[in-house]
Amino acid sequence: MAARGISWLVPGTMIASMAYVIEIGAFPIILPQLAQAIGRAPDDALFLASIYNIALIIFVASSGVLSDRVSRELFFKLGFGIFLSASALMVFATSDGLLALCRIFQGIGAGLFSPMVPAILSAANPQRSVRTLSIWGFLTGMAAAFAPFVIAALSENFGYQLGWAVIPAIGMLAMPVFLVRTPKIARPRRIPFPRQKEFWAVMIYVFLNYGLTTWFMYSIVLRLREITGTMHLAGLVLVLMWVAFAAVNLIIARVPDTMRLSNYLVFGAATTSLACLLTFQLDSLTAMFGAAALIGVGMAFNNAPTTELAFRFTSAHCKGRVASLDIMAARAGGAVLVLLAAADYALVSLVVLLSFVFSIATVIIVREEEPKGLPV
Repeated sequence: MAARGISWLVPGTMIASMAYVIEIGAFPIILPQLAQAIGRAPDDALFLASIYNIALIIFVASSGVLSDRVSRELFFKLGFGIFLSASALMVFATSDGLLALCRIFQGIGAGLFSPMVPAILSAANPQRSVRTLSIWGFLTGMAAAFAPFVIAALSENFGYQLGWAVIPAIGMLAMPVFLVRTPKIARPRRIPFPRQKEFWAVMIYVFLNYGLTTWFMYSIVLRLREITGTMHLAGLVLVLMWVAFAAVNLIIARVPDTMRLSNYLVFGAATTSLACLLTFQLDSLTAMFGAAALIGVGMAFNNAPTTELAFRFTSAHCKGRVASLDIMAARAGGAVLVLLAAADYALVSLVVLLSFVFSIATVIIVREEEPKGLPV
C-alpha cells in the first residue's frame, strides 16, 4: 500500500509544482492589466509581487524544519490546498486589499508545499536524484513554456482574470494527491542544522542568480509592454525562455553523474548575467530572443545542480529544511531585485557585474570540498 501511495504521490507532486512554476511567469504578464483594474501604475503594483515572496519566505522557513520532524507529504498537501484555494479566489478579487490577501495566502501555501517537491522527488530515487530533478525540471519547464503565451493571449482578449485562471485549473489536476495515504517513516530524534560554509555559499549563489532571473521576467514584460502596447510578444519571449530551460534540463538528465555540479554553476552565472544585460537591447529581435534563451539556459544550470549540491553538503534527514533554505534564498533574491524592474542600464549593469563576481567566488568555495557522492 505504501509503495502504491508513493507512486501516486510523485506525479501529483509534479503536477502541483507545474502550477507553482507557471505562477512565476504568469503574474508579470497580468500585472499591467491588474494594476490598471485597481487604479495603480504597474510600478506601484509591484508590492503584490513582493508580499507574495515575503509570505512564501516566512512559511518556507517553518515548513522545512517541521516537515523533517513530522511528514513532508503532509506539509505538501496542506500547503498545496492553501495555494490552490487562494489562486482560485484571486480570479474574483476586484480590490487591491483582497488581491493582497490572496497573494499573501498564495505565498503561505507555496511556502508550505514548494520545499517538499524536490525533497519528495529526491527521496523517491536517491541513487539518481540529479536525473530525477532534471526530468522534473523538463516537465515543469515544458508546461511553463506554453502557459505564458496562453495566459498572455487570454489576458489580452478576455481580461487578466481568465488568464490567471489557468493556474488553478492546472492545480485541480493534482487534486487526487489528497487521497494518497501519508507513508510512516522513522525519523531521528535530532536533526542537525546545515552549517558547512560550502552549503551557505550555494545559498548565496542561489540568492544572486534567482534574483536576477526574477528581475528579468518582470523587466522584460514591462519594457515590451511599453514598447509594443501588447503582451503577445512578452508571452512569446517567456515561451522561448521556458523551452530553453526544459531542453537544457533534459540534457543535464542525460549527463553522467560523474560530472562536477559546480561546473554547471559557472555556466549558469555567465548566461544569467549576459541575458540581463541584453534586456536593454529590445530594439533588436536577435538580442530579445537571445536574452530569453540565455535566461532559460541559466535557470536550468541553476536548478537541479544547486539543489543537489545543497543536499550533498548536508544530512539526508534534513532534506525538508535544506529545500526550504534553497527556496528562501531564491525568493529573497527575487523580492529584492524585482524592485529594480524599472531601473536604468547603469544601475542594473553594476548589480549584474557584482552578482557575477560574487557568484564565481561562491563556486570557488564550493569546488574546494564538493562531494561526489550522495549525502549521508
